Amino acid sequence: MEVLLEPGIRLRSVTLAVDTVAIAYSKQTPMVQCNGMMGIDRNLNNITAADSLGNILFQDLSRITMVKSASRQTIARFKRDDSRIRRRIAGKYGRIEKNRTQWIFHNATKKLVSHATRNHLGIVLEKITGIRRLYHRGNGQSRYYHARLNSWSYYELERQVVYKASWNGLRVIHVNPKGTSGKCSVCGDQMVFSKESRTLHCSTCGYAVDRDVNAACNILSAGLRFSLKGLSDEAMKGNPMTTVISRVDDSQSSLVTEDSTEP
Repeated sequence: MEVLLEPGIRLRSVTLAVDTVAIAYSKQTPMVQCNGMMGIDRNLNNITAADSLGNILFQDLSRITMVKSASRQTIARFKRDDSRIRRRIAGKYGRIEKNRTQWIFHNATKKLVSHATRNHLGIVLEKITGIRRLYHRGNGQSRYYHARLNSWSYYELERQVVYKASWNGLRVIHVNPKGTSGKCSVCGDQMVFSKESRTLHCSTCGYAVDRDVNAACNILSAGLRFSLKGLSDEAMKGNPMTTVISRVDDSQSSLVTEDSTEP
């Protein structure tokens, strides 16, 4: 009752169950005057964030990858001849997988948005489109690799960040992902990737940094170029760049650009 009586609260629905009452409500949240920004780099096994205060935040998501892999292996071992039974059992394991991964995502995104809220930081995300086309048959990749990368829930992570940031009055902007992983966050030159580790080296300025930290810093830099105006979930500002996938969009081969989103 204390929450529902707060100013700006609007009741949406009430659902009665056997021993619970679920109340959905919305509220009017004034936009926070941001003092800086935080760039978030999404990867298969982790989230890396860099803010304008010099902080680096890391959230491990490797458990999600393990849960999804275990679910695929369990479903692949089904021996029932009846397809209806297989679908029903697969649906059961799918719901279990979803509940587990949603909980991990919730905890990771809550920590990031809480940090941004405490420090009055806007949030910068990459505008990721067409990522599924990178991992399909005919690209010279293994079946296991296809399944692993196609199960990457990059949009679910973005959805949770956006609605939690909006609930706290933080603005979220999207930037073009081109070059965020490969370019030096200090001088802007192309960096060299070391196969022995996840470290990138810049031959121009001598800067060495983890690839995910470098991508988060580049996303932050791109976000700082734009003013914090507009809605919290507004689309990418500036002139959008069309990402063309090699061997997929051959008709536009002259426009091929590198994809910066790496798992």
